[in-house]
Amino acid sequence: MSKSNVLLLAICSNGKQKGGNAAYSAEGSFCSFVPALSRKLIEARTLVLDLIKSGRATRMGIPLSQFPHNENLSNGPDFGGCAQAEYMSSTTRFSGRFYKELGQNREDLIRQSPHHLLILCGLYGLLTPDEMIQEYNCCPEDSAEIGKIWRTDDILTSLLMGYIRNYGIIRIFDMTADPTFRSMIDWKKLKSETEVFRIFGNENAGPDLLPSLGVLCREYLLNASEQDLLALPPGQQFAVGYEDVAIIPSDHPPAGFLGDPAEIAIDISGHSTETLLKSGMITTGAILDHPRDINVTAGQHNTMFDRKIQKMSDLPPDARKIFEDVSRIPDVLEVFLGRFHPKGGRSKGGYYLTLEKPKENMGSIFCKLRGPGKIGSLQEIEVRVTKGWEKGAYLKLSEFDWADF
Repeated sequence: MSKSNVLLLAICSNGKQKGGNAAYSAEGSFCSFVPALSRKLIEARTLVLDLIKSGRATRMGIPLSQFPHNENLSNGPDFGGCAQAEYMSSTTRFSGRFYKELGQNREDLIRQSPHHLLILCGLYGLLTPDEMIQEYNCCPEDSAEIGKIWRTDDILTSLLMGYIRNYGIIRIFDMTADPTFRSMIDWKKLKSETEVFRIFGNENAGPDLLPSLGVLCREYLLNASEQDLLALPPGQQFAVGYEDVAIIPSDHPPAGFLGDPAEIAIDISGHSTETLLKSGMITTGAILDHPRDINVTAGQHNTMFDRKIQKMSDLPPDARKIFEDVSRIPDVLEVFLGRFHPKGGRSKGGYYLTLEKPKENMGSIFCKLRGPGKIGSLQEIEVRVTKGWEKGAYLKLSEFDWADF
């Protein structure tokens, strides 16, 4: 069946079915649809696989290699190798909140849809619904290196754009929701190729929106005609049981709907840094005189403070001051706390941040927080910034007295 010019973009899930079949076929895989980009995808997948198998990626201080879902993860043909493994299709394997709402017959529902569907994934990058995958446990928030791999040279964005060009996609319905997955894509670049419609809820935002997105996908998006989806007016609302959702070609939710703070690029009175610079409201790299309420999170990890960090106020007061200062840099989007280490070298008697010189257009400044944590003395930090403004943000961060090099 020929497909429409509409793409539905989803993410993988933490919940996964165990087991599988030893038989592997590349038929229907992302690489089979965009063969010219297959080498680039396989190379990046292999880097993430090595990150997991080596134990360098951790969750709550535990290496991902020790997690049950990763015990049998192998360098099979899905990673360009030849090791044996157990496989099942991605939409059979994934069983999380979004996929449960698609229903038990989700494989048939997706195959019968006239539209394209792709899945963003921390390990595999991009997947098709029929792509054969192994059992695994890996999220972008597990290690800053995972996101770094997929953002280097805009690998994931270029793969997605290659697919868009190959199949003439003219509109994407973005159902990713989770900011840790969304941060792997350069959405501005993507929007230069095609329209992107986002979906907002009036009761949930971020990953909590996934069940509602599953219902919307099952009841409307997968079955609607291309004509109906392309004619959808901006701001169209649907009742999906859990809440109402609105579909809009903007990163800013309509009135009465929730946006995720981590998704607002730089938000000062609703304006982007670029707008503020053009208007003269701020100057390039100017340090604000007040902290902003940016997203600061460790995901589901534990941290050197022996506590989960989901927001700025979760930080101990003596460490929080550093993050408040970081938020004063207008081009800082959010801060992600990665793995921590029991020992981290010398101590200056308090917390300080070691800055690494950033690479241009990476969208990140990597740092190490050192100090008297409760169960560790070194915490890896990724400060996510507006692409193209890495150097300016780095120079401003270096002006604070807690900065080290």
